[in-house]
Amino acid sequence: MIALLTLLFLTAAPQAARAEVTVAEREPVPQTHAHSAPAPSKAKASSSRGAPVITLETLLKLPGAALATVAALTGADTTAREEVTHYQSLHDLEVIPTAGKAWIYVRGEQVKVIYFGELALPAGLKSDTLRDALGSDGESLRSRQGKRANLHVVAARGIAWSELDGQVGFVEVFPPTTLKAYRKEIYGEPPLFRK
Repeated sequence: MIALLTLLFLTAAPQAARAEVTVAEREPVPQTHAHSAPAPSKAKASSSRGAPVITLETLLKLPGAALATVAALTGADTTAREEVTHYQSLHDLEVIPTAGKAWIYVRGEQVKVIYFGELALPAGLKSDTLRDALGSDGESLRSRQGKRANLHVVAARGIAWSELDGQVGFVEVFPPTTLKAYRKEIYGEPPLFRK
């Protein structure tokens, strides 16, 4: 009940603090803050039992992959879609939950971004592991994860991750692009954080 009231408050109050809201079962709710969509009401991340194990290697196969490939690698049911108004700067989307508690944002059959919150990340994933695998820290932008967090964007490889003190808070996977296009089409500038 508390989670439902919190969700209703955040959906109704666009100026609410930017935070990821979770439901009672500790399932991530896709970005319920001022720069993204209200949480899907019907689509729920399915149980992780029998879900494909998401590894670093799996993450690296996802950028630019077709929806059918993404669904096979993440255990998503592509018929379990719900319309959302937007994710960060992307608008007019549908969201598909995965078996491993990630969220696939699509427009038609085109994958726009896959969001892996803390509960959906590969076990033990660290920022330096991503940096080593991608060969770069990428460009650093402000992260919605918090005041001291950085969003590392390796746009040409289609991966961005939020990092705070070496710990990964979330990962976004998207079709490879340029930093300029990522900033314009996907990135949502976070608000100024207070002390």
